[in-house]
Amino acid sequence: MPISNGVPPSAPKYEQVMTPSEGIVPASSDHPGDAPTSAPHVSADEQQEREETAEDLMHGINSFWAVVWPVVAVVNCRSRALERSMGSYLVYNEVQGADAGQVVGHSLVNALVVIGFVTGLTFFMALLYKFNCMRILVGYIMFSSSAILGFVGGQLVDTVNDTYLHWPIDWVSFLFIMVNFSFVGVVAIFYQKVWHVWL
Repeated sequence: MPISNGVPPSAPKYEQVMTPSEGIVPASSDHPGDAPTSAPHVSADEQQEREETAEDLMHGINSFWAVVWPVVAVVNCRSRALERSMGSYLVYNEVQGADAGQVVGHSLVNALVVIGFVTGLTFFMALLYKFNCMRILVGYIMFSSSAILGFVGGQLVDTVNDTYLHWPIDWVSFLFIMVNFSFVGVVAIFYQKVWHVWL
């Protein structure tokens, strides 16, 4: 960059600061009357409430993933019965004696269905976040957490009991235990502030 007389030809204007909502504001402005008043005023309580809502949502999401990863790691060591049940998510099941082209085509359709579902759900959640539908998002995450704790946890406990423990248990008691486990798990994940007050 050429410098003439020790000053760059296009020196930045440090006396002005550009903000997206207010336009150009003098940087040396110490007086509240100097700034334009066209921007909407957000009270400190409202700003704090927004920050707490965002913090609570992020804490819930992180807690959700803290529950999901160990469950997924254990479920990857699944039994044959669980592996057979995974076929319910496929559009085309594997056919014995099919030629290679047919197998590749069926695999691509299965992959596209799963990817399309995940993509659609991701865009739906992004739209909910964009339009500030936090209660729906929190409810969805709470429902997902309870479903994972209840269904996947129940399947895991049932497999461990059938394989290693062989404890006799009826389905009514088992269902009662797993529903309580999922509800208490959701309360422990999303309402930790309440637990600190009670303890």
